[in-house]
Amino acid sequence: MKFIVKPGGIVIILVIVGGLLYLITSSSHKRTVDNSIVGLGGSPTFTATASASPNTIAPGATGTITVAFKDTGAAASNVVTDIEVHNSAGTKVAQQVYNGQNFTTGGTNTNNWSWTAPTTPGTYTVSLGVFNSTWSTGHYWGSNVATINVGLPSIKFGKPSAINKASANP
Repeated sequence: MKFIVKPGGIVIILVIVGGLLYLITSSSHKRTVDNSIVGLGGSPTFTATASASPNTIAPGATGTITVAFKDTGAAASNVVTDIEVHNSAGTKVAQQVYNGQNFTTGGTNTNNWSWTAPTTPGTYTVSLGVFNSTWSTGHYWGSNVATINVGLPSIKFGKPSAINKASANP
């Protein structure tokens, strides 16, 4: 980025990138503005991922949902991270909340939630959220971040073995 500044002139440019506010200023003795950018803060913004182990689980069995929240904006302190499991109708059937979470800019927090699968077989989805401590401001919400199949494991039948004729005759 380059701007022409008349002698004695001052240029101030505010730019928002990824939820952060940056201030670009000119030096009054230069005719061009340097690319120096100073972060002034801004709002935290997040991305998140989730995975379930096992991905197919028996009804009522215990598994692990692993989530990673990454702060791609300003640092955040005392926020709530929310993990929810929803059935195919969109009804929340399980939830885990982590209060008092702190994030540095660019930092990632990982949580492993040991959860019990519902007793009703079906396809379930994991949704993730990040909120301020009073839940009044949402910093991130991701629906259907991961899918979990609740059902009995499939049973594979092979070919029947040959019957020994000698042992089958009385």
